[in-house]
Amino acid sequence: MRARRKSVPVRVGDVVIGGAAEIVVQSMTKADTRDVKATLNEISRLKDANCRIVRVAVPTREAAQAMIEIKKGSPLPIIADIHYDAPLALLALEAGTRAGVPAALRLRRAFIDSSRSVRMARFGMSISATIHLALASSHWTEDHVRAVLFALDGIALTTVAISSLLLRTSAWRAAAVALLSADVVAYFGYVVAGVEQLDAVGIATKLVELVVIGLVLVGSTHHVGSCGSWLRELVSHKANGGLLR
Repeated sequence: MRARRKSVPVRVGDVVIGGAAEIVVQSMTKADTRDVKATLNEISRLKDANCRIVRVAVPTREAAQAMIEIKKGSPLPIIADIHYDAPLALLALEAGTRAGVPAALRLRRAFIDSSRSVRMARFGMSISATIHLALASSHWTEDHVRAVLFALDGIALTTVAISSLLLRTSAWRAAAVALLSADVVAYFGYVVAGVEQLDAVGIATKLVELVVIGLVLVGSTHHVGSCGSWLRELVSHKANGGLLR
């Protein structure tokens, strides 16, 4: 039998997950979280099916507001499931406090770090990757080596863009800056050597890549501060009556 992975035990309501605790069934609601009655009915059916923990999606502020009543009426411990908007985690925490129920969250750290600059950088890398992949097919009949290099560059940029969305660390930043810097230097090197001609598409692509490099570097300097600003926002709003009104 495969050995169980060691983990830190976490308590969700009266249920312990991880460590040496028994393995329990958990599920997720499919009803619109804003519909409190439908969500509670679904949670009750899950309890009847021997579910011990339920995850509830919190995609909007209205869903976070509804979590107050859902937590009050739920027969099972609830984990707020948040993917795309880190400040919603603060709203979900407050919903648990107002309901008088300990709050639990499932939050992808990558999305906490997805500031506007990171999202714009990701979009810019996607543009550059698309152009390089298109150039790979158009150069295939003329120069196989350059076509392969274009393709590899496009695939690498796509991988970095996806990594910025999924990775729990910011290691993708160094890869992004290295790749994009190499692209810019290589392009102008080819122009100086007479291999490439200056053209609108090339110049526009390099401008996009330079902007992305700036966004990645700026985003890295504000990596810690952005998370701290949300905590300061929570403290500020709690002092003024809370985030949910």
